[in-house]
Amino acid sequence: MIQLAQQNWPVRLVACADPDLLISRTDQFGLELELTIYSPGTSNNNQAANKLTVLPIKLPAPVKEGQLNKRNSTYLIETLSRRLRWLYGW
Repeated sequence: MIQLAQQNWPVRLVACADPDLLISRTDQFGLELELTIYSPGTSNNNQAANKLTVLPIKLPAPVKEGQLNKRNSTYLIETLSRRLRWLYGW
């Protein structure tokens, strides 16, 4: 998502993710990214480069690159679940 957000889009991009993780990875790659918290009912038009809308889901445990942490397995399930509920209105 960080790479996708580096260019303009004719629609709004929404990431279901931990905002702190996104910022950490953005800094790691030396990229720019401005996050906006998702709010229902806001416009779906145009996403400017270096901007990303995020539906925040906090990670339960710290992330170490290249190492799986089973305490974060619930994060994966929650991000998928929230995406489905958001897409299908469940």
